[in-house]
Amino acid sequence: MKEWNWKTMVELPADQARQEPDASGVLGSCPCSCLRSMVHVVDAVSTEQAVLEAQAALGDVTGKVLLSVYRRVEGEDQLDLVATGHNPSDTLARIRVSVVAASMLAAVLTDGVVRWAMADEGDVSAVGVAALRDRGQTIGLVVAEFARDSTGVGKPSVVCLHCVAAVMSVVILRARVDEAQGSLLSLARYRSVAELSVQVTHDFNNMMQGVLGNAALAKMDAPEDSPVAVSMTAIEESATRASALARKLLNFARDSAKGGATCDAVKAASDALDLAGTL
Repeated sequence: MKEWNWKTMVELPADQARQEPDASGVLGSCPCSCLRSMVHVVDAVSTEQAVLEAQAALGDVTGKVLLSVYRRVEGEDQLDLVATGHNPSDTLARIRVSVVAASMLAAVLTDGVVRWAMADEGDVSAVGVAALRDRGQTIGLVVAEFARDSTGVGKPSVVCLHCVAAVMSVVILRARVDEAQGSLLSLARYRSVAELSVQVTHDFNNMMQGVLGNAALAKMDAPEDSPVAVSMTAIEESATRASALARKLLNFARDSAKGGATCDAVKAASDALDLAGTL
């Protein structure tokens, strides 16, 4: 590239990218000096924090560098930003990246080989792209932008980028596991609430039957047009509607506990409001 530009890098043809920067063989470019820091990245509290720590560890070796981690969108030629070391003002254009056919990004996604692009002018002197892997499949990319005129104890190398990509792959996969465990825990809690709702609703329905029975007995002992009979009729109507609503809730709760159910939320809310209006 003549001058560094994010859009130009994204669209850069694969045949114009290199697999190794010219300075990679310089003594001191071995990533061992940052590897000890990298192993602690997996203990970061979040993916965003892991990116910042990996960025700092790599920067100790290569000089100032900005990392961006992308997740591959399944079934689409798109990459979604997971985390980045960029300032928020510089992040907007990087949130979703379209993968251009035959580009450097497309090539890394296809074969998993680290690639580089050098810029003659601009704030960035080189950009490296490495694949995030899971059981032999490429699940995303790490993009490293190396600042011009920034010095470290070594130089950017393919091994450095492989190290970062390997660590970030572990971070991403761990985040997926944590998310899945959270979903399972939420499901277990939901099932527990559903099972409790079955018992509560069943008991409520039984109480409504007692109200209906006693209202019917009291109505039999009162004159037909008396205030007591009118009140008992209102009680019977409200208790009948409450019992019907309880049966609906009971059926829904039982289906939910089994793993699936449908419910007309608007109708249920309307029934509940109508019932409350009669109390």
